[in-house]
Amino acid sequence: ADVDDWSALDDGSPIASGDVVARFTGAPRAVLTAERTALNFVQRLSGVATVTARYVAAVEGLSCRICDTRKTTPLLR
Repeated sequence: ADVDDWSALDDGSPIASGDVVARFTGAPRAVLTAERTALNFVQRLSGVATVTARYVAAVEGLSCRICDTRKTTPLLR
């Protein structure tokens, strides 16, 4: 399947309450098995992205920039 078949938002887009992040289909057991893990990843990565955006906004107009974030969870590299 094409990536556009499941991706509801462009990479880097802000997410607002009620936005659809992704759509997927499958066997009910497989969907329910994968749902919690996928939700945990989305929550973790969204949290990192939110804090990073705050740091970027805080240094706006200064002669520095945010160069690196840590979205990789130890032991999941």
